[in-house]
Amino acid sequence: MKIRFLSTLIALSLVILSSQLYSNSAEKPLPVASSAQSDESIDALTKAAKSGNAKAQFELGIRYDAGRDVKQDEKESIEWVTKAANQGYLAAQMRLGSLYSRGEKLIQDQQKASYWFEKAAEQGEYNAQYWVGLRYCQGQGVVKNPAKGISWLQKAVDKGNPSALTSLASIYEIGILAPKDMPKALSLYEKAAEKGHVLAQSKLAILYYLGENTKKDYAKAFSWATKAAEKDDINAQYLLGMMYAQGQGTAKNDTLAIQWLEKAAIQGLASAQGQLGTLYIAPGPANDYKKAIYWYQKAVKQGDTVAKSQLESLSKAMSDAYISLIKNDNKVDTVSATLKGIPDAPKISQPAIITWLEENASIVLPPYLALLAERKLESTPQLALEWYAISKLRMDKDAARCSGAKAPVNKAWDKDLKPENIAPKVSKYFIEHPNEAATAGKKAQEWNTAHPPSYSPDWLCSPTPNPGASEETVLPSA
Repeated sequence: MKIRFLSTLIALSLVILSSQLYSNSAEKPLPVASSAQSDESIDALTKAAKSGNAKAQFELGIRYDAGRDVKQDEKESIEWVTKAANQGYLAAQMRLGSLYSRGEKLIQDQQKASYWFEKAAEQGEYNAQYWVGLRYCQGQGVVKNPAKGISWLQKAVDKGNPSALTSLASIYEIGILAPKDMPKALSLYEKAAEKGHVLAQSKLAILYYLGENTKKDYAKAFSWATKAAEKDDINAQYLLGMMYAQGQGTAKNDTLAIQWLEKAAIQGLASAQGQLGTLYIAPGPANDYKKAIYWYQKAVKQGDTVAKSQLESLSKAMSDAYISLIKNDNKVDTVSATLKGIPDAPKISQPAIITWLEENASIVLPPYLALLAERKLESTPQLALEWYAISKLRMDKDAARCSGAKAPVNKAWDKDLKPENIAPKVSKYFIEHPNEAATAGKKAQEWNTAHPPSYSPDWLCSPTPNPGASEETVLPSA
């Protein structure tokens, strides 16, 4: 588990770096400034816009986009916003950059997006400086120029942009776009994290946990992981859950470990799903095989080979456990309990149980053959009828043995062990298809003759000797 956990953290660390350097998901249109929300009449606004007032042009463009006081017209909206942007109106430049970048209301054009972002960046807008910096580092909409990109990122950093701090830290950590400088990277991560930047907090947590290019510090790792996890960062939630599970940087707490791992698992992190499975099968108050299997299966669907191996082992262990119970059952009460447990057994375990019952039918008690019949009805109804008939035949003979030995049939018979109660669907099918039932009955007789039971027929008898005739000695109806 330890090796897998560490390898997962390293992979998550790389994901964080990638998300900082190769994503423009933050390039969303900024909220329209309050100045563009005035109550000025549309006529006055149009007149001011036509006279060349950039602010009025921008607001008129927003009015056309929203259909406020005018008929909605995206083309007209873009024309007025572009007029304002050409006059250097900052909000208009930012809006055009975002729309071109995302392909909203305009055909996506990264060159035009970069052009307008850079115009806004030159006016000192720190979000634009950040985006332009990333674009030059990536070569998105511009000729790739890492030095220029770093320069723009630094400008955004100087103005306190936390995303720029984290991106610049990533650059110095990786050492590809600029010489590697881990002390500088850590310093930038710390500044961004202090400003509440969740990716920086998550990254610091992983760095301090792994001790990558810095001294390992579980206390700091735990602190930063907590801050990021509380902001719903999937990587931090995973790390925090594992730290609680292993008692690193905090007291061991399986309840909190499961709580945080489940948050990451719900968001789809396969490693968290697999670790949850492992925690749920561990001995202790959290032990829950159904939940373990649920999360293992989630992880397997995402290609987690470790979870697949664990799931296969768990399935075999559980089916083996039930088979062992079936082998050793020799009293009514234990049979009744096992029969109640099998339907609750995980679905992945049940096929192996049913296969084993088919292959070892001559050595198991009749109620299990009724269970086998019920499970076979959908796939092979005639075979289901045969197993049902065999179950009834053997059960009747065992009950007669109890009566003959003057030991009454155990009361659990009527409540739990009648074949028609164990296999109600087959019982109904048996009645509704008399010809098939008759054929099944003949085959049941032949099979029973060829495979005499190897168990003691006394299993069905009451442990208390029958002092005389009583209702319990009456054989159950067929």
